[in-house]
Amino acid sequence: MSNVVCIPLMYNHTLLQYETKILNHTFCALFICITVYPSIVMLFIPKFPKKITKIITHISFYVAIFTIAELIGMTLRYFTHFNGWNICFSTII
Repeated sequence: MSNVVCIPLMYNHTLLQYETKILNHTFCALFICITVYPSIVMLFIPKFPKKITKIITHISFYVAIFTIAELIGMTLRYFTHFNGWNICFSTII
């Protein structure tokens, strides 16, 4: 949901821009917010463990998946980072 708020606020100073010939960056980002993020939450939350060691493993697993997905997206040139943003910041966030 925070990305939906950030899209209009950061419109002229974007950190990440999607590259597509079908939709412009704003619509592409909104599409991802409406479809991808809720799907991931439905996968992440129900399997959330109780023990601290399993919690760390669970979160680390999803961080690794998203980092790899972002690296693949950058390699295939589906999006570009701007204004000092990079893969390290994405991984930390």
